[in-house]
Amino acid sequence: MNDEEVRMTLRLPRELRDWLRAHAQRERRSLNSELVHMLEVARAAVERDERSP
Repeated sequence: MNDEEVRMTLRLPRELRDWLRAHAQRERRSLNSELVHMLEVARAAVERDERSP
């Protein structure tokens, strides 16, 4: 872990965790990498929405 990364605990419903795990596997990513990817995509969408009139 580098200085720009932080560790955190996340509580999820088991069903959501299982779905995320399976989705990450289909995308050939670790669960952590898939969560980071999904959050980055969501953040970009929110930023686009915030800039649009």
